[in-house]
Amino acid sequence: MSDLVAEIIRNAADHTALSDELHFAALAPGERDQLDHGRANALRALRLPPDAHVLEVGAGHGAVTRYLGERVARVDAVEPDHAEAVRARTADLPGVRVLDEVPGERYDLLVASDVEHADRLKPGGVLCLAVPNRLGVGRPGGQSRRHWERRLAAAGLTVHKVLGCLPGHRITRAVITAELLDRHPRLAVELAGRDERWAEMVEGGLGLDTVDGLLFLASAGEPAARLWPDDLLATYFNTDRAARWCTRADVVGDEIRRTPLLPQEPGPVAVREWTDVVVDAPTLPEVLTEQPWRAAELLTAWADLVRANPSWDLIPSNVLVSDPPRAIDLEWERAGTTAGEVIDRGLLLLADELARAGWAGAAPGTTVRDLAAWLGVLLDRPTAFVDAAAEREAEFQAIRRCGVTSGSGLDHERDAMRLAWRRRLAEETTRHTPAPTELDAQVARTMARVDRIIASGDSMFRGNTEHYFAVAGQALRACLHGLQAAGRPAPRRVLDFGCGYGRVLRTFRAAFPDAELVASDIELDGVEHCVRFFGAIGLPASVRIEEIPQVSDIDLIWSGSVLTHLDIAAWDALLGYFERALAPGGVAVVTTHGRRVAWRMANGGEYGLTAADHARVLADYRDHGFGYADYPGQPGYGISLSTPEWVTGHVLTPRLRLAGYVEAGWDGHQDVLILVKDAEETLKAGR
Repeated sequence: MSDLVAEIIRNAADHTALSDELHFAALAPGERDQLDHGRANALRALRLPPDAHVLEVGAGHGAVTRYLGERVARVDAVEPDHAEAVRARTADLPGVRVLDEVPGERYDLLVASDVEHADRLKPGGVLCLAVPNRLGVGRPGGQSRRHWERRLAAAGLTVHKVLGCLPGHRITRAVITAELLDRHPRLAVELAGRDERWAEMVEGGLGLDTVDGLLFLASAGEPAARLWPDDLLATYFNTDRAARWCTRADVVGDEIRRTPLLPQEPGPVAVREWTDVVVDAPTLPEVLTEQPWRAAELLTAWADLVRANPSWDLIPSNVLVSDPPRAIDLEWERAGTTAGEVIDRGLLLLADELARAGWAGAAPGTTVRDLAAWLGVLLDRPTAFVDAAAEREAEFQAIRRCGVTSGSGLDHERDAMRLAWRRRLAEETTRHTPAPTELDAQVARTMARVDRIIASGDSMFRGNTEHYFAVAGQALRACLHGLQAAGRPAPRRVLDFGCGYGRVLRTFRAAFPDAELVASDIELDGVEHCVRFFGAIGLPASVRIEEIPQVSDIDLIWSGSVLTHLDIAAWDALLGYFERALAPGGVAVVTTHGRRVAWRMANGGEYGLTAADHARVLADYRDHGFGYADYPGQPGYGISLSTPEWVTGHVLTPRLRLAGYVEAGWDGHQDVLILVKDAEETLKAGR
């Protein structure tokens, strides 16, 4: 590795501290340690006196030497093993000397990884000691903070500042103080990449003792120069991109002040100076990961921010869920950007992030493309937006990496990014078992109270008691999810349309003991059972929707596996019935047959149709977004398939809005839609 790094340095045309040529030549970790833009960040965070005379002991391949040579008057770099590489890297800097051993001179600053040569400091000179922390959560080796404090004291030095380096002391993203950990702990954890183990240490007050990299500033007596301002809580960098776009951000009090490391030139893309206020709040993807039922609410609030300020960087990960929601880190500028382009970009990147997290709102087998499209459904975006958004993102990421906005190099990188996005969109979401939420706990408490008697005629019971009640609990969860999404209290009146013998309705009796329950089904024995055993009001149903007595003032409707058996005309009639039945602000939770069922049908799943009808339903679904056929001998009752895009065109009316869509959210089979009937006042305010 060492010989390769030296060869790369010798043959490079650009040796500057922010050389893109060197930065992008590094592939292996050992190469990045010597060539990465961020190699000098631990010192880049300091206020180095321009007239300083610096001794660097152990220069390696000269990455830090080069930065020092660009910032201070004179540098003596001691490096016996790779001296030629250091000389090649600093040949154009007259203030740099590369030496084989430590000279007898005294220095203003000493940069080292040990205290051995502390006697080379002038009175008031400062030792900058950057080392790994043995007690760091990543276990990088070295010694502990206490060990080094004892060593420094034994060398006659006073430690003036102990700083943490994230993620480590070599390629550093952030340099932080103990004050940051006390004042803005969430920001500190964000800068560490949300490391859960270190977050626990920060919460327990052990953050600076367990950070993976340490930077000590020590001197004999009072330091002649303050390398770290008293009011500075942290400095962090974005140096993983082309040098033209690299930035630093200083955290001063409750503000984050971001500036480019290089002057910006006019062009279609730029980074800008930007100041944020630190807010202790989670980001939108963090909240959505834990509370997927809030997708419609959170995405709508984010889209409103974008329409007010169509900044290219106003993506969900740059939105804090506070009251009101707050945009942060809007560093990128892209000429001619529209609100629609920003929304499409945000949905694309959010889908990618949620897919990596194994988001509970996506069913097994969902691709990143599908997830982006379904998120877009919540904002009325046509599913075709995904490809155009991926094309724009590929171009932007190529510019971000290359640092140029035109030319053959950009074309090559853009082609590579296009291919990467094409592959990513085709990948399935990662699956994991999410941690239980308060909603899960509420469902579990309710299911412990439900009536466990199953009627002998219940066609939904097929011998598996555990599955029977699990599906009932999933329906309850979907309804509670819907009430939360709409901000509704416990319902006063609940309609279970398609109640059967009360598989789901029994959960409503346990969850809402004071509510009036209305049970409706074409199976009259099932309705009678719900009346007798769960105290419901019976409402006989019919395949002909117009024959069903109209109810009203309903706060919650559950209709599981009903639209899945109806044709288009019956869909529209039933949804109109639900709209009239709902009270203002009421919630309807309905299920449909979507991509999951279409996949099963295409792969041999039996759904009770003739072979010809089976094929026709699939063909119509693929060609038009909706397919339907009657069961043999049952006019008006059969199997329907519907895509999310088609569904939104038929479930939404001037009064009904979509507040949630969970693919395969019921029994891993049927899609769950949450519809809310807006009050007249809301509609008027929206106009």
